[in-house]
Amino acid sequence: MTLLTVCGLTITGMLVANSKSWISSLPSFLFETTIFLVISTGAMFAYLYRIKKPDFFVQLYLLFMVVKFFLYGTYTYFMIIKDKIGATLNVTFFIMLYFILTGLEVIFLYRKTSSKTDG
Repeated sequence: MTLLTVCGLTITGMLVANSKSWISSLPSFLFETTIFLVISTGAMFAYLYRIKKPDFFVQLYLLFMVVKFFLYGTYTYFMIIKDKIGATLNVTFFIMLYFILTGLEVIFLYRKTSSKTDG
């Protein structure tokens, strides 16, 4: 799946959920959050996927986790400051999308690393 596909599916899913009244309203940072998370997770995944040295992979993965923690914390802070009324919906959407993308990242990276070590 490409980054554009993930962005499109996420935004379409949220728009459909809103039109079917599954959710009361859309997050005010729907597009910004989706684009930011998909691009940052995709870029980190693409870089990690190309690593040839297994020893360097673990160190780089941990470095990326620290960088993601600070970047995402800063983004969430500014998102809350900009829209205090919709902060709960925005942060909930951010966390849900973060867990989905991180889960996909871990699954695909695990497949790659386990296939290298198995043979």
